[in-house]
Amino acid sequence: MSQYLHFRLHEEIEHFFAYMSPTAIEHKVRAHAVRRITEAVRRLWPHARVEVFGSYRTGLYLPTSDIDLVVIGIFSTYIILF
Repeated sequence: MSQYLHFRLHEEIEHFFAYMSPTAIEHKVRAHAVRRITEAVRRLWPHARVEVFGSYRTGLYLPTSDIDLVVIGIFSTYIILF
């Protein structure tokens, strides 16, 4: 009986993981967003680097998670976007 319960719990965890994991399309959409942001930053500051960190970088993000980015560089001009 105990092994059956362990098997059922294992199976339920696997199903939950599959349900919560982003699909290939969701991953492509996020990767495209990161590319577009990186391109926009590079147009403003050609020597800047855009680094991704957090759950997206590690691949542990949920479908509703944000994407954490940081822009690294030495900037002689600042642009107010809002």
